[in-house]
Amino acid sequence: MPHIYLEKVHDFESINYGSLMQKRIRKVLLICSSYDAFILEEDGRIDSQINREYLDLNLSNPPSFTRVSSADEAMEILKTDNSFDFILTMYNIGEIDVFTFTRTVKKKYPDIPTVLLANYSKEINRRIQDEDKSSLDYIFFWTGPRTL
Repeated sequence: MPHIYLEKVHDFESINYGSLMQKRIRKVLLICSSYDAFILEEDGRIDSQINREYLDLNLSNPPSFTRVSSADEAMEILKTDNSFDFILTMYNIGEIDVFTFTRTVKKKYPDIPTVLLANYSKEINRRIQDEDKSSLDYIFFWTGPRTL
């Protein structure tokens, strides 16, 4: 199982955790390149892991996932179906950079939470630090498989 840690985008003391379960996540839009999809698949399908977590927590109705391989594809699918409850995007999503993409999404669909999942490297971390992250609700860094 990979190590994932959260970069502080929000002040966690100001989050009302009691309100988090009031919105059920039924549909997730996953934006990742074929390479990132392969890496996620090798580590264990993200949708299978979430389904397993739902079962472990005695929750029903895990979300469905729709995967696209670029920001352009995501924008096209959002034009025809804006009923997604959550957008999970990787760092490399095609011609449009992730920050431009999420700013566009937040302007058109401000109620859909957007989360960045990035492979941790010093270079990517530096690039992210230099960007305007206001259009992202959270940033998670994935550090690869756990070692014993």
